[in-house]
Amino acid sequence: MKFTLHQAKKSNPSKICILLGDKLNKSLALKYGWKHIDSCSLKSQKRDEFNASFHWVQGKFHNPVKGNKDWLRYVFERFFALEVFLMQQNIRSFWHFDSDTMIMMNLNHFEDELTNSNYDCTTLCNDACPSGYIRQELVSQYCTSIIEDYHDSKFLDMQQKEFDELHNYYAFTEMRAFQNFKRKKPTLQTPSLPLLFQKNNVWFDECICQSHDFECFTSVKQYFKKLKNLYSAGGIIYCKKKGVNPPVAFATINCSWVTDDVFLWIQNAAITSTPSKKHYLKHALRFSLKDIFHYFNNLCVKFFEIILKFLTC
Repeated sequence: MKFTLHQAKKSNPSKICILLGDKLNKSLALKYGWKHIDSCSLKSQKRDEFNASFHWVQGKFHNPVKGNKDWLRYVFERFFALEVFLMQQNIRSFWHFDSDTMIMMNLNHFEDELTNSNYDCTTLCNDACPSGYIRQELVSQYCTSIIEDYHDSKFLDMQQKEFDELHNYYAFTEMRAFQNFKRKKPTLQTPSLPLLFQKNNVWFDECICQSHDFECFTSVKQYFKKLKNLYSAGGIIYCKKKGVNPPVAFATINCSWVTDDVFLWIQNAAITSTPSKKHYLKHALRFSLKDIFHYFNNLCVKFFEIILKFLTC
């Protein structure tokens, strides 16, 4: 998170940046010039109603706990905290990104088109979640829809049947709830943020590990993940679409599922690169002998964790 907080404030110095977090990330937010609000303090009747009805709906191999935290509850509950904050501060529209997203451009450049539109929100995560530019009313309606879902036993039974019979590693998440919300309200306008600005040769990234028809490379250092073949020139991060010119400039880069090496390269590339020379991410991810040792050590640990997981099922 330190990389994303720093980069967002650097690329958007005039923006009021607010982290709805907890006591563990308060000092980090303040260090990088963000306001910090403890999400536990943002209480409402709707939040209480959600928590009273929430329960895990998941396949037997899905893990709902991350970092000793009920992650499955959190991905829903954060929207109820967000709704309270927006109403308290009378915020009608705002930018919202996942905490692993590096914001590379000033978002002011894109706001006129969005504020003058009838869009309820934009989407990321391959159209699976409200993200990017969002209106307050959409958040309130979405929270109401989530509560409706947890009161709909027939709907949840259908979800559980799928997880039991087909997708053992899946769960009913905020993304599935958003898709159901859109089905219930077909008049909502929720365009894909990347596709909106593709005409400007600008890309709001959905995940660096997904190709989206960009040129990619396989990184051994990132555990054989395929990453977009990013490069920097003149402080801007680019990538080429397959068989298409010119390269596309990245407004944001979603760094889910990668290590700090990638975050650090992006942060440094935005500062140090020169217009006349391309600096490629893949070159920064080459192995040293020290890297090889750590890689195989981590690989062994992951292997034994998987074996232990199956033995305890």
